[in-house]
Amino acid sequence: MSLLPFKYLRLRRVLALALLVTLSSTLFSTTAFTLVGYYRGFNIYLGEGEDIVAVYDRGSRTPFTGIVPAYLTEAVSRLDGVVAVSPEVIIPCAVRGQPAFLRGIVPDNFLKLNPLTILDGRMFGEQDLNSAIVGVRLAKKLNIKAGR
Repeated sequence: MSLLPFKYLRLRRVLALALLVTLSSTLFSTTAFTLVGYYRGFNIYLGEGEDIVAVYDRGSRTPFTGIVPAYLTEAVSRLDGVVAVSPEVIIPCAVRGQPAFLRGIVPDNFLKLNPLTILDGRMFGEQDLNSAIVGVRLAKKLNIKAGR
């Protein structure tokens, strides 16, 4: 069976071409969405300010898994134009079976870069070692309230 007067365009070849184009488009879209999602997640996680610079280990596979010496905090804070430095530790974990990132921060330094709005409870201080701030989406997902 011929679709057009051309002998080359037969049904099997057209179907094979359509399948190949569909599979290629799916692979490209999946890869692109994954990369864009990772990039957006990284930007959202670190803050979307144009003047925020993340220092991470170039030898690590991702910015989340690298190790940066703590003494760099002091060195970077002395550079001209630096307003605040916020050293952080990022740990992927599971809370009540739900995936989450635990982010260790120094509250005073962190709030200079990323001001937070506390909806329930209170902001913790540097002496509150067993405390956490939970985002609205994670609190809903885990069904938790302040003080629990």
